Amino acid sequence: MDDWLETLAKFRQRGGCFLLSKFSPDARQRTRSAFDDADIDGSNWWMIPRVQERWNRKISGYPQVDIAAHVVEQYLHKRPPGRLLSIGCGTSTQELRMALLAPGWQFTGIDLAPRLVEDSRQSAAAAGLHNMEFRVLDATRQPIPHPPYEVVFFHSSLHHFPQVRRFLEQRILPVLQPGGLVVIFEFTGPNRLQFPAEQIRTINTLLRQLPPHLRRRYKSDRLKNSVSGPGWLRMLMADPSECADSAAILPALHALLEVVEEKPVGDNLLMLLLKDIAHHFVEDPEEDSNWLEWLFQEEDAYLLSQPADFVFGVYKKKEAG
Repeated sequence: MDDWLETLAKFRQRGGCFLLSKFSPDARQRTRSAFDDADIDGSNWWMIPRVQERWNRKISGYPQVDIAAHVVEQYLHKRPPGRLLSIGCGTSTQELRMALLAPGWQFTGIDLAPRLVEDSRQSAAAAGLHNMEFRVLDATRQPIPHPPYEVVFFHSSLHHFPQVRRFLEQRILPVLQPGGLVVIFEFTGPNRLQFPAEQIRTINTLLRQLPPHLRRRYKSDRLKNSVSGPGWLRMLMADPSECADSAAILPALHALLEVVEEKPVGDNLLMLLLKDIAHHFVEDPEEDSNWLEWLFQEEDAYLLSQPADFVFGVYKKKEAG
């Protein structure tokens, strides 16, 4: 059922041409089509301001200190100015913030999606940033420009790479200076979003307790009454790169680098539960705020016995010798 409702939502939000692109035999083209749009219309949990504040609090300790400010304050400002590489930069929201806060650093962003790269270029130019460049580039195949780097940054992009440990060993460690850092904010949960049955049951138990007006789906008259999770076939059709080897991210980083900082963020329940109904919580009137706070408390209780699906981490390459 989730697969059908997701397909219907994509048709309403992105049109028939987008759906037809999913029948391309070229897996990279299907991946590119999933992201090559700077104005994707949808209703996902990350659009809720209080969810973003929750991330900030879990990562930096302060609701108004976001990932970019935390990385700059705790890491970039404590090193001589150098180079930061962002892989899968997208529209570069975090990278633009870091470039403003650390003007002595040079930032290179690479991404498969030409339209997102162009959007990043325009945003940097509009902000008057001269310490940034962006390239359309496949990090698994093409040479990475300007190595070595002091920092390599993945913001919701590393989980799109297959064979994560091999990718880190062969493509990332060679362009990272000894003592350099890998910084991630990533989904590190089950491959292909194949969540365990207990997690799905917990999500549905909470969902059914929300009042009907908060369960009305985005751009639809339908109520969201249950979640089953994405099917394996739809995952492969929609974006073959999505969570291809996500469960291997933390084991690979722990094996190859030294942990400097690692913060579990969670979103085990919120991601699926709030999908297509998140827009109800954006304006955050008091009643809806109370329901959202209840969901936060329920997820925190769930995370006491479960590993987080989203993690912020900083990892250091061992010094030579």
